[in-house]
Amino acid sequence: MSDAVNPTENKFAREILGITTSKNHLNIYDNLELDKVRIKLAKYDLQNKLAYEEAYAFVSTSEIRVLAQMVSFGGKRFSQVFPYTPGSKTETGYLRMKGSTVKGNPPRVESRIMQLTYAESVTKDGKTEKRRQPYFMKISNGPGAIIGKGIVQPNGSPTANVIMSFGEFQLMEILTTVNAYIERFLLVKTSLKERERVKAIVTAELAKEANEATARMNNARSPQA
Repeated sequence: MSDAVNPTENKFAREILGITTSKNHLNIYDNLELDKVRIKLAKYDLQNKLAYEEAYAFVSTSEIRVLAQMVSFGGKRFSQVFPYTPGSKTETGYLRMKGSTVKGNPPRVESRIMQLTYAESVTKDGKTEKRRQPYFMKISNGPGAIIGKGIVQPNGSPTANVIMSFGEFQLMEILTTVNAYIERFLLVKTSLKERERVKAIVTAELAKEANEATARMNNARSPQA
């Protein structure tokens, strides 16, 4: 599927949260005018305090709600709903393949892939160990091709490919924070719509009363037969 055309236009989007580790940098931005949030991952050089090789993806508010709920149910439940097997074409975890036409000279089609997987344990030297950070988020950006109506698929090697791992509680906290931000936004938006609706009704009533008063005054000034 395709995101909005050139959704990166909003360069001043509000940051919802940012997290820095010794290897990665995560930022999540408010693009709620498109009913989405923008997730950006970057590799991070701790010594030089420098982020590099950035990749980003847009995720709809409805998907954020689902992911927040599934992560809150625990990793085993998440892996049942979004099973993951390395190398499998069907058990891919949560996979979002999107993209859009990005403005430029000339315009280009960009592919954006986001994947979230859960791997509870890892086997090393014949021993199985439980991971401290069993969730893995991978975002890839690169050239894309539009196939069919509004569908974008990768068309070549990615130009940016970033993976970041999370502990269960850490990811739950991140998604819960983003979901709470979305809920507050929708509440304010609903309140503003209701305020505009009431304002329109009051304005119409005042205009009606003014017209009726003017009509009464004109009738009173008219000469009697």
